[in-house]
Amino acid sequence: MIELTTNRKFQSRLKIFIVYEEIDIKKKLTNYNVKANKSILQDFNATSEQILTFYDNTDLIMLVGLGSEKKLTSDTLTKTFGKLHSQVSKLDIDSPYYIIEGDIEEQIVHIANSNYKFDKYQSESKSEKRSKKKVRGVSKNNSSKNNKNNKNNKKKIIVGVIKKPKNFKNLSIMLESMKLVKDLGNEPGNELNPDSYVQFIKKRASLSNLKVKVLDNAKLKKLGLLSLLSVSNGSKWGGYLVEISLPQKNKGKNICLVGKGITFDSGGISLKPGKNMGEMKSDMLGSATVLGIMDYLANTKSKCNVTGYLAIAENMPGSEATRPGDIIKSYSGKTIEILNTDAEGRLVLADALSYCQKHNKPDIIIDMATLTGQQEAVSCSLFTSIMGNDIELTKKLIESGNRLTKD
Repeated sequence: MIELTTNRKFQSRLKIFIVYEEIDIKKKLTNYNVKANKSILQDFNATSEQILTFYDNTDLIMLVGLGSEKKLTSDTLTKTFGKLHSQVSKLDIDSPYYIIEGDIEEQIVHIANSNYKFDKYQSESKSEKRSKKKVRGVSKNNSSKNNKNNKNNKKKIIVGVIKKPKNFKNLSIMLESMKLVKDLGNEPGNELNPDSYVQFIKKRASLSNLKVKVLDNAKLKKLGLLSLLSVSNGSKWGGYLVEISLPQKNKGKNICLVGKGITFDSGGISLKPGKNMGEMKSDMLGSATVLGIMDYLANTKSKCNVTGYLAIAENMPGSEATRPGDIIKSYSGKTIEILNTDAEGRLVLADALSYCQKHNKPDIIIDMATLTGQQEAVSCSLFTSIMGNDIELTKKLIESGNRLTKD
C-alpha cells in the first residue's frame, strides 16, 4: 500500500531521497531536517543507479541518483529502482519513506513494482518472527494472537511529495490492477485451476461492475470451439471462454483484447522438460493482463469501447488428452493437425480470436500471451516481442510501451 504525504517531518527509520543531477542535494536534505557532512556528499553526483547510504543520528538515509532529469528514461528508472530494492529488502524496516519530485507518477509505479511481494502462502513472515522474539515469556495464546494481528498488517510505503498529483486516484487504481495481474500469475496451479479462475473473475467483475459472459465446456462443445477444448481434454477441468465488457456502452473504435489463460501448461502429451516447469503456472498471464486492463477501465469509468476475451484451460497429459498427430476442427471451420501438444497457446487463441471476430466485429484486436519460449531465446528476457498486420497500430503499441507514465 502506497500513501502520499506532504509532511516533511514524517517519522521513519529509513528516508530514501530520489534525486536528479540538477538538484541541490544539500538544500534538499536541509528541507527534510537531515544533516550530512560535506565529506559524505563529496563523491555523490546523482548519476543514474548511484546510491549513497549514511546515518543521521538513528535514521538511515539513502540518496539515489537518476542522472539528468532531461535524459530520464523508463529503463533508467527500472534499473535504478531494481538496484535500490535489492538493498532496501535486506533491511528490517516496515515503512520506508521515499522523497521524490519531478516525474512523480512514473516513480510511484516503479516504487510499487520494486516493493511487490507475493507472500500469500508464506508460513511465517518477518513481522511474525519479530513478534515471537518480543513475546518471550508470554503465553502461547497471546503469542498466537499477536502473530495473527501482525499478519493482517500490510506493509506501508510512504511517499513524500511537494504536491500531490491530480491523477493520483487513477494511478492508485492502476497500481491495484497491476497487483491483481501479478498476484494471479503467482498463484500455484493447484489453487488457480480453470474453475476457480472463472469464479475469481466473476467475483472481481462484480466488485468493479463489469459484465461477464461465461462459455463453459458444454457451451464451447455445442458452439464448435473444439480447438480450445482439445487443450483441456487431458485435464479434469474443462475449458472456458470468458467475455468481459464495461458496464456502459461506449462509442469510438471497437477494441477487443484477447488473452491466453492456461492455468498450468505441462506441455500435454508432448511433456515439457522438468526443469523450471513450475513456472508454467504463469502461462495465464495474457488473460490476467486482459482482466487487469478491464478492471482498470471500469474503475476509472473509461469511455473507451473495449471488450476482453479470456481463453482458459489447463494443458495436462491424460487418457483423454489430445495426441500428436490428431486432427481437430476449429471454430473457424479450418482443420488443424496437432504436431506438438505444447503448442496449446495457438489452439486456444485460434478459437478465441475467431469467436471474437464473428460475434464482436472489432476494429482492432490486441492479443496478449505467454506464447512461446523461443521469444525468450531471442530476447534474453530483455524485451517483449510484438507482431501484427497493422503497421501503424503496431508502432503505436511499441511507442506506448516505451513512454513514461507522465506522457
